Amino acid sequence: MYKVSMYIVVFSALIGFCMISSSSAHSWVACTDYKLESANDVNYYDPAKCKAWPRNWQSVASTFGEDRGFNFQSTENQACRDPLGSAPSYGYSSQYPMAQYSPGQKVCLAWPTKNHVAATCTNPYIPDTSLQIFMSGPNPSSDPSQSGFKQNIITNELNGKHQNGVIDFKGFQNCPKFCENMDKSLCTGCFDIPTNVQVGAVYSFQWYWIFNEGSAPYTTCWEAKIVNGPSSGVVGTSSSGRTSTSTSTSTSTSTSTSTSTSTSTSTSTSGRGTTSTSGTSSSSGDLVVITQAPITLAPEGFFTVSVAYTATSDRQIVVQLIDNNKQVNGKGIVAAPSGKGSANVKVAIFDALTQGNTYTIRTSIIVQGYANDPTGYELSVDSSTALAADRTIYTDGNANFTMESSAVHTAAYSFVSVYSIGVLAAIYSLFGALLL
Repeated sequence: MYKVSMYIVVFSALIGFCMISSSSAHSWVACTDYKLESANDVNYYDPAKCKAWPRNWQSVASTFGEDRGFNFQSTENQACRDPLGSAPSYGYSSQYPMAQYSPGQKVCLAWPTKNHVAATCTNPYIPDTSLQIFMSGPNPSSDPSQSGFKQNIITNELNGKHQNGVIDFKGFQNCPKFCENMDKSLCTGCFDIPTNVQVGAVYSFQWYWIFNEGSAPYTTCWEAKIVNGPSSGVVGTSSSGRTSTSTSTSTSTSTSTSTSTSTSTSTSTSGRGTTSTSGTSSSSGDLVVITQAPITLAPEGFFTVSVAYTATSDRQIVVQLIDNNKQVNGKGIVAAPSGKGSANVKVAIFDALTQGNTYTIRTSIIVQGYANDPTGYELSVDSSTALAADRTIYTDGNANFTMESSAVHTAAYSFVSVYSIGVLAAIYSLFGALLL
């Protein structure tokens, strides 16, 4: 009986060790200007609310929480994962731009949980030592050392101090829906930009998180240009890498979240039309903004783009899928009644997409009656990019479901199977030794 009990203890310890060693503490900031406009916005990540990204995000850009090596543990002489790029772009791109902050502005960040939250679905003893925000001086030409960053503290306890042994969702663990997706649920934290920052200058910022006391910190670095007045946090771009030709103002931000008009959906495949290269502004009072668009596309079928708009008269909204040769390869049209509202546009893909190619999703609000060929009649334009993936789309008449190819599932299953068999073999061998 004693031996059996001892074996059970050893077995439980081994299982616990395997579970702990299979998950390392890590995370990173995925959005450097996340627009929180209601209490519900802290629950689930919405790509439409992300207006700016960390430094060199284009090297790992993916769905929220997908681990592609962006986590980084800093040292005294390397405080950031990627070295600071040179002015004026500082290593950012039009697809993943630098943030814009204003003096005194409240800025919110977003990061994934990656299993590191004390909750009922884990236990109260998940540690969280500290979460801080630092900044550099104006217009840095290189990264400060880690101690240099620490000389300019913006906040010492972002989201308050987590108490070990207590489920309090403080600090790093400010992630209210953690138990719904322990790996990829949303965490947020907000801080105020100092009022004495220099308008027109660029500053580097650092998110600094220590999981276990005494361990190296996980850091994410990014830049922001300081501007006068309220900022949308983005220079001509928004979520999912979309690029807008509309003026980036507080008006367009409020419009993008308008839901005052009931949503309508329609599809048109009559005529491919052409694309406009002029890109008109919203000075007429008409404005369209993409609020949600796919970042990967199935090779055939349909996809949906959500938009918000302001129309000074009854208009139409046209969404075109454009390939690298500037040819229209998909299209959807929806009516936009006068006023402010939102709509879902169902876009039909004309020809099978080429896997691995990037396509532009181009949305415009136009004068009624010119949807088949909107060139020259576009009053406002917004766009995003999407990658044609190796996926198959299934439609049940109400919604589109995208499923990864069987090859992806097979590879994942094989990895899990080999790992599990290896662990069980080790446990079996140890039990054999104990029994002897």
